[in-house]
Amino acid sequence: MSNNKDNSDSVGLIIIVVTTIIFISLKLTNTIDWSWYWVFSPILSVIALLIFLGIVAYIYEFFLRKK
Repeated sequence: MSNNKDNSDSVGLIIIVVTTIIFISLKLTNTIDWSWYWVFSPILSVIALLIFLGIVAYIYEFFLRKK
């Protein structure tokens, strides 16, 4: 059962990494004319999500301890 969860976590990470590598390849071969921000957007979106969840968890803990 635990092995199935590990595989789904790996698939999500692999999709993000492969997408980023494809975007970098397309950018370096001048196939796409995107800014580097959009090329790295799959990784940046994960980082932004983690920061957001960290802030939400911090706020939740702050108000939970206040009671």
